[in-house]
Amino acid sequence: MFLRGLILLSIIVCITCPIIVFAFNRRSLFGKIYLLYSLCVLSYVACEFFSFLDASPVIHTIIYKVQCISWLFGGSAFLLFTKAICEDKKLSSVYYFLIISVVASFISLTTPLTIASVKYYDLGSDILPGPLLFPFLFIVTLLPFTIGLLQLIRHSRKKLGKHTNRLNFIIIGTLILFFGGSTTDADRKSTRLNSSHLVISYAVFCLKK
Repeated sequence: MFLRGLILLSIIVCITCPIIVFAFNRRSLFGKIYLLYSLCVLSYVACEFFSFLDASPVIHTIIYKVQCISWLFGGSAFLLFTKAICEDKKLSSVYYFLIISVVASFISLTTPLTIASVKYYDLGSDILPGPLLFPFLFIVTLLPFTIGLLQLIRHSRKKLGKHTNRLNFIIIGTLILFFGGSTTDADRKSTRLNSSHLVISYAVFCLKK
């Protein structure tokens, strides 16, 4: 029950923070792209919540397959988000990762090559990875996240004052998000995802104030 409460809090944070950011920055490209990025995070957290349901292995496998799609597109969404912040109009790398994400998502939904099945333990369930899970994780999640993060770091070094501090908030929030999503402990994962979304949302809100 406690874990479900934490994950439900994550869902509330993932919904309210982007809405607040967008409400005050409606004309900003930041706000619109941040909504897209937040949608990926929200779908990931929502599937985490539904994974605690008392359901059959088939239902749990479907839930994890849908969750898989959220992080398959999360890397591309984050890279697009960082390019908007850095005012970089070269989007070829984003398109490249998006195409791979579409193919990977189709494979994930229709085959057991990414999510083979599920396993159960005292606090809930977890995935049994297929042979393509970790290659896809590296190509369409880790790579675009790393590219975007390095671009943010380079961009922050060119800025001065409050703008730099806010970019640093986004960098820190991204690191929290990445490591938070990587952990297998649901309570720690939810706490880190909450912290990450709050930090990044604050920074994005301030960048266009």
